[in-house]
Amino acid sequence: MLRYGPGMSSPAFSATRDSEAAEPWAERLAAADRALEGSGTILKLFLAGGDEALFSDRVVAQVRALLGSLREQTDAESVPEALLGHVHALAIEAQLTERLGVEQALDPVVSPLLQRVLASSDPTASDLGRAVLAAQAEFVQTQRRGVLSSDQLSDSAAPHRANRVALLDRAIGLLEDGRAALDLSRAGVALFLSALAQRSGLSREAATLATVPSQAPRLALALIAAGAGRETIERVLLALHPADVVPERWEAIEPGEATRLLDTSRVPTR
Repeated sequence: MLRYGPGMSSPAFSATRDSEAAEPWAERLAAADRALEGSGTILKLFLAGGDEALFSDRVVAQVRALLGSLREQTDAESVPEALLGHVHALAIEAQLTERLGVEQALDPVVSPLLQRVLASSDPTASDLGRAVLAAQAEFVQTQRRGVLSSDQLSDSAAPHRANRVALLDRAIGLLEDGRAALDLSRAGVALFLSALAQRSGLSREAATLATVPSQAPRLALALIAAGAGRETIERVLLALHPADVVPERWEAIEPGEATRLLDTSRVPTR
């Protein structure tokens, strides 16, 4: 029988102890790996003169705050990529809403088109208008506080009033011509983004990201695919991308060709 002196221990016991000691370090190393996995891509983006509006200090801080509020409600540690993309788009939308409120006096909650819905003689339409008003006001307030409720993230989980995107889509459906909501100055940011997504075939997240400076060509193609008129497209591009260059002869592109070009994008936008 083997005997172990004061400085010796069983090999089996030693292996178990080593395994227990190594476990937290394996978890720490995995976290370190995740931190490095995307660093090359992000660094290349900035070295190539990437769009700082996508990852400005303010946007990153807003995304971090929103995710933090969600974690407090769900106790979730990891963040699915789809959820991260959704929250990123919300932060971009909130920043755009605030910016255009200052630069162009666009009301963050009540736009001229929403006022029309609110003033409708049809009780169903006016009730919907009030629901949109409440949901948009809540969005603006919670974004300012850096808070996001988990019941605002999906159609299945959201109550009628809080499901802002679904309400916006329904409001657009009440318009005689949905293209009216592609006029940013009349629709306001929230209805505009929903109409752009609805009519171009982009996801609402992709439509929102198309409003940042580097995405001017994507925005122009989405507006064409959505059926916006030339003057409307020019006004929107001037409002959102006054200093950016859009390829010449964009007005010669037909909606079907614009849709085809969007479908060839390497970035998933549907």
